[in-house]
Amino acid sequence: REGKDAVAAADANLEQIAAAYGPFGEESDQKDHQPGEQVPEVPVQTLIEQEDEKRRKQIEFLEKKIAVLLPTLGKVQLSTPLVQSKLEELMQKPAGRLNRFREDIEKLWMAFVEADLHRRQLRVLERKLEVLLPTLPR
Repeated sequence: REGKDAVAAADANLEQIAAAYGPFGEESDQKDHQPGEQVPEVPVQTLIEQEDEKRRKQIEFLEKKIAVLLPTLGKVQLSTPLVQSKLEELMQKPAGRLNRFREDIEKLWMAFVEADLHRRQLRVLERKLEVLLPTLPR
C-alpha cells in the first residue's frame, strides 16, 4: 500500500513533465503540415539541441520513476530487463516501448543501487563511531 501511494504521488508530479516533453517512443514532435503548406526552415543545430534537450528530460523523468520503483521491488535480483519491464508497467506502456532507453535504464538503476549501498555503509560507520568515540581518551 505504501509503495503504491508513493508511486501515485510521484505520478501526479511527473505526468506534468511527460505532457511537456511528449510520450516515450515517439520519433518526432514535428507538427503535421497540410499538403503544399510552406514548412519553415529550422537550422540543423537547433533541431539537434531540441532533441538533446528532449532526451535529457526523458532520462530525468526515468530517473525519478526508477527512484520510486526500486524501493518497491524489495530484495529481488535486479536486472536491466526486469527494471525496464517494471517501468513499462508502472508507466502503462507496451512491452519494449523503452527499448531505446535500455542503456540509460541500466546506468540509472545501477547508480541508485550503488548510492543505496554507500548510504548503508555510511550508517554502519556512524554507528561504530558512536560506540567508539566515548571510549577514546580526551
